[in-house]
Amino acid sequence: PDESAREADLRLDQRDDALRDLGGHSAIVVNDAKASELIRRVTSDDDDMRMPPPSHGKHLNDKEVELLRRWIESGAPYDKHWSY
Repeated sequence: PDESAREADLRLDQRDDALRDLGGHSAIVVNDAKASELIRRVTSDDDDMRMPPPSHGKHLNDKEVELLRRWIESGAPYDKHWSY
């Protein structure tokens, strides 16, 4: 959430931002994981497209990717954070 540290103009922690049109695609397309850029990026074989980037030394495992797919397919619900 720190704007000075953010490298992209996208916030996945805010539903409206995650669903907004990014020029013909969206990070999350509700009920359609295959059309969601988020899934494309975390499963990409292209090192330039993959998120998180291979240079960060972290990646999502198959179970985590499947969890994201199921969440998107179920409507990508966002809950209010406990501290708010």
